[in-house]
Amino acid sequence: MTNEEFYALKYIKEIVHPLEHPERFKSNMPWDFMGYAIFCILPATLAMLVDKSLVTKIIFWSCVGIFILLVLFAIYIYSNPYKRQKEIVLFIGMFYLLFSISLEAIALLYTGVLAHLYILAFLFFSIYIALLLYIFMVLIPKMLKGFRWYNSKFYKSKLGRKITGIAISVSSVAGVLGMYFGKVIGNFLSQWGVYIAISFCESILSYLCLFGIQYGYKYYLITKYPQFYFYCEPPKMKSRKTRNAKVERSKKLQYSAKELENKNK
Repeated sequence: MTNEEFYALKYIKEIVHPLEHPERFKSNMPWDFMGYAIFCILPATLAMLVDKSLVTKIIFWSCVGIFILLVLFAIYIYSNPYKRQKEIVLFIGMFYLLFSISLEAIALLYTGVLAHLYILAFLFFSIYIALLLYIFMVLIPKMLKGFRWYNSKFYKSKLGRKITGIAISVSSVAGVLGMYFGKVIGNFLSQWGVYIAISFCESILSYLCLFGIQYGYKYYLITKYPQFYFYCEPPKMKSRKTRNAKVERSKKLQYSAKELENKNK
């Protein structure tokens, strides 16, 4: 085994998403689609009600088209998830990437088209491109060489754990906080303030979802080294013979228990 194959095997084994298990995929995917509808389709619909320009229409129908594409792909996997476990990995990478692009497009829509803050929109877009280049050119090559965030010195330090905990808590409620602060700002300030609040929260979520590209790269490694991927086995169905044997055994035990009770009497 070469060094490249060794690190590819390590990457495939260690970079695991909870939804890669077929049963978890079947149970949790509706929640992910609900999140996409709330954080992408709903803000795009609100923007359509305010501004019906060509850019707004393109972003709205793009979000709807991406949603339909992901739903159809998920249905295809859902029909037989144990035979399509590699496709589950591809779906996870695709979902994070398309979700991130949709969120960033909505953030740029609210800042550039609705609020007319072109400098802020350019800043959001620049950070997004810089983060995308960092993931592809720095993070993934480092992860291929064995780097893991949870094993780094910064993560193990008290400051790193505090920052990580704050980031996780903020990311989990970023969309809800954005809608809440947008409503509060709308009561006290102008509609312009609502656009800023929504765009900031959409941008933060898009930056966080962008790190899911690592699962797309995992799919590339699986296709390159299919012998390194371990498939989950489907649950074994109990045959009729084993069921009948268990029923007969339970009946015999019940009969022997009754005999013992009669002897004791």
